[in-house]
Amino acid sequence: PWGRVYEGGQEANNTGITALPMLIDLPPPTDLQVDGITVPANATSGQQVTLHWVVSNHGNVPATGLWADSAYLSADAVWDLGDRLIGTVEGVRARNLKPGQSYTATLAATLPTVLPGTYRVIVRTDIFDDVNEGPNNANNKAASLDAVLITVPELAVGVPLRDSLPGGQERLYAVTVPAGETLEITLDGGSGAAELYARLGALPSSIYYDAAYEGQLAADQVIRIPTTSAGTYYVLARSTSGPASNPITLKARFVPFGITDVTPDAGGDGRYVHVTIRGARFAPSAIVKLIRPQFAEYEPVNYRVVDATRNVAVF
Repeated sequence: PWGRVYEGGQEANNTGITALPMLIDLPPPTDLQVDGITVPANATSGQQVTLHWVVSNHGNVPATGLWADSAYLSADAVWDLGDRLIGTVEGVRARNLKPGQSYTATLAATLPTVLPGTYRVIVRTDIFDDVNEGPNNANNKAASLDAVLITVPELAVGVPLRDSLPGGQERLYAVTVPAGETLEITLDGGSGAAELYARLGALPSSIYYDAAYEGQLAADQVIRIPTTSAGTYYVLARSTSGPASNPITLKARFVPFGITDVTPDAGGDGRYVHVTIRGARFAPSAIVKLIRPQFAEYEPVNYRVVDATRNVAVF
């Protein structure tokens, strides 16, 4: 079939067909159903969890073939596209599940990153529709009777939190703060490249956030929330690469008023110098001046307080 034999002009007759056709029919429909799901009472977002469930053949004919089951995390026990996939158990060999027979599947997987709360586990059997069930496909899913209480680690202001962030995984943390502070969160990573995001009262991501790391991917990252609102901020740390065991340290602190950086810190003989001033707790009415003691004071021709951590001035 790879054309390795030289045949000249005789290549066109290398294909043959059977004299009689082969008819392929669907087998009679069977009926797979999820009868029971065993879940832990407590779990941590982004950590390992072990689930068990039982699938039975409620039909009148055997269920034969290879099929897969998938487990999802649901906040309302009703499956929809917003439910997060926990994992899939693939069939390793063909099954012949007779009417009334059942099997038990076990899944050890990492929980998806979700906000703390009470969730149900939904299992969908024959997820890729490999077994003909006809009109019985609608009953292939079930929700766990017991709920799972999912929590996230608390990050206290001023107290370092040590954890592990393996490559390709993410972790979620919660920090509760008062209003009107400048909050700084640092991630000290062992190696690899990490991302860092924060969002008030909701799950942060690379699209939706109140604060995000600046610059390139690196093992160490810093984010600052210019002016906090009273409540809980959720902090997402994501490792895009790194070893399987990657220790990290997270720290949260309130930054006092001050200037931490001026860019650029020198100007030439051009007409204007555009300066970005970084710091903390800048008031909306902050005044910027360039001062040489006992010589002169210069106000900028234009300036703008972007937020409590950044001011842009033109001298």
